[in-house]
Amino acid sequence: MNEHIKHKIPIHLKILAKSKPLEDYCTECGKCCKGKIQLKDKVSVLLDKLPCKYLKKDNRCSVYSERFDKAPWCLDTAGMIEQGAATSDCPYVQDLKGYIAPKELSDKDMKKIKPLVDVTIRNSRHDFCNPSDLKDFLSE
Repeated sequence: MNEHIKHKIPIHLKILAKSKPLEDYCTECGKCCKGKIQLKDKVSVLLDKLPCKYLKKDNRCSVYSERFDKAPWCLDTAGMIEQGAATSDCPYVQDLKGYIAPKELSDKDMKKIKPLVDVTIRNSRHDFCNPSDLKDFLSE
C-alpha cells in the first residue's frame, strides 16, 4: 500500500530513533493490531471490531516477545508503515510525507460498505482474529 515510500521508511525510522527508542513512540492504542482490509487500490479500511487474537483489552500483545513466531501476520515497525497498518494519528507516521493510512470509518459509514467488507473478508485470510469476533462482525 505504501510501496511508493518504501525507500523513505528506513531513513524515517533512523531519524525517529535519534530522539528516543522506537518502541517509545508507541501509544498503545492498538489500532495497528486491528484488521484492515483493502477495498480498492490504495484504499484501506480499519476494522476496529476485528482485533488480533493476541491483543488484550489493555491494547497490549499477549505474545509480544514471540509475536513473529506465533502471529505470522504481525509486522515490524517498517512493515507496519509499508503495509499501511498505522492510522494517521500514529506517532510513527505523523511526519512521514506520502504515507497513506487506513480509513477510520464511523459506524454509519461502515454500515454503508459492510456488504463489500463482508465479501472481501470471507474471501481472505482471517486467522488473525478470534473466530467469535469474526462471527459477531459478520452477523452485524
